[in-house]
Amino acid sequence: INQQKTILKSGDFRPALSSELLKGFPNPFRDVIQLQFRVPVTMGEAFVWDKDINPPVGLDLQAAVPWQNGSPRISLKIYSINGQELVTLFSASQGPGENTVQWAGTDSFGRQVASGTYFCKLQMDQWSVTRRLVYLR
Repeated sequence: INQQKTILKSGDFRPALSSELLKGFPNPFRDVIQLQFRVPVTMGEAFVWDKDINPPVGLDLQAAVPWQNGSPRISLKIYSINGQELVTLFSASQGPGENTVQWAGTDSFGRQVASGTYFCKLQMDQWSVTRRLVYLR
């Protein structure tokens, strides 16, 4: 696992979380969107690499993801188009598997947000993936 951590931190091969780990439906949405995220088990399902290059030599795609504390610290947050954090939908350490949360177009105070484009950011330890969401009132 230490070798996997070293390869992941090498400057030439900065991985990103796979966009397949975060899905939202329906999108666009009017009332409630279901946000489904998956905590991956293996390196191959967790990461993609810049510019469609192949994974680094020595990286075992079947190896377990080297999370900092065994299970990743997860957060799922909604941001406005100008980058303002509106609400945290999920925040916990989580083992591998599927999770679903809902967002009803409200901020952290329960106020309805305006129609428009928002971003949902899934953070797992130091890696993240973001999805664009469209809210129609």
